[in-house]
Amino acid sequence: MKLQGIRVLDLSLFLPGPHFSMMMADHGADVVALEPPYAEPVRAVGLKQNGHSVWFRNVYRGKKVLIWI
Repeated sequence: MKLQGIRVLDLSLFLPGPHFSMMMADHGADVVALEPPYAEPVRAVGLKQNGHSVWFRNVYRGKKVLIWI
């Protein structure tokens, strides 16, 4: 993988940042997404399954998610 061995801290919210870090995870980067305590806003946008929106599940695939307090 092109980005294997690289660690990325994702502090972004909404579409552009999470989508870009998803692509980095797809290419092998170790991506850690740091969410605010009130959670990523798009968890509630659109069609939901198991408490998460389809959009959220797609762009957060392959990432580790931490919620800061």
